[in-house]
Amino acid sequence: MARASDSDRPRVTDALFIPAREAAGRMHIQVRGENFVARAAPLLARLGQQMVGHLVMRGDGRGFAGTLERSPRDGDRLYVGYADGELERTDVVYRGGGSSPLVS
Repeated sequence: MARASDSDRPRVTDALFIPAREAAGRMHIQVRGENFVARAAPLLARLGQQMVGHLVMRGDGRGFAGTLERSPRDGDRLYVGYADGELERTDVVYRGGGSSPLVS
């Protein structure tokens, strides 16, 4: 099986964390980057020890959105990848606090 080159791999540039109004503790995450493509093995993301649910990729391949069922902890790092491989560490780290959307 051919391995994707570094230029073809998904790359995260930043993320926005938005507290959900519909459920206390739940949070939405919007991730921006490049090379996110729909394929047979689904995209997965994890923030700290918590999997990101309900992932939806942007049609232009420049990111995705999802939901965290509980508030992340300060310092939780985002990992991203496809189900047929390992999740890769990103530079996005959650920094909690305040009531406005959080950008990492």
